Amino acid sequence: MKDKHLVQNTALYLKNQILNFKLLPGVKISDKEVAQQLGISRSPVREALIQLAEQGLVDVRYNKGVTVKGFSIKEVEDLYTLRAALESLAVNLTTKNMDQRKLRALESLLNSYTKIIHDNDPVAFNNADQKFHEL
Repeated sequence: MKDKHLVQNTALYLKNQILNFKLLPGVKISDKEVAQQLGISRSPVREALIQLAEQGLVDVRYNKGVTVKGFSIKEVEDLYTLRAALESLAVNLTTKNMDQRKLRALESLLNSYTKIIHDNDPVAFNNADQKFHEL
């Protein structure tokens, strides 16, 4: 049996690489290269890539390998519309039990989104988004 945590950590590593634009749409991902980079065998990398395919982040094609998936403008708009609705609900539910320090941190972070969106900085947006979810 393969180490479940190793697969999860590998999937998280690759997902972060994709979401931080270190692996761009259309780029081929080599399980051999990832395994060498991480100092692990290829099996957990393959399983992690399958998880990412199930999440819609990569395309797996027989005899062609794995590539980072690109998204259409419509798909991105739909995704962010859904995400905005879900995150709004999550904020409403979690802020009811939040202490003042965390509420101020959340307010500051949400205010920073305006500048990030205006600057059209996807890396800064992803970093702010990760901080948002850590709160």
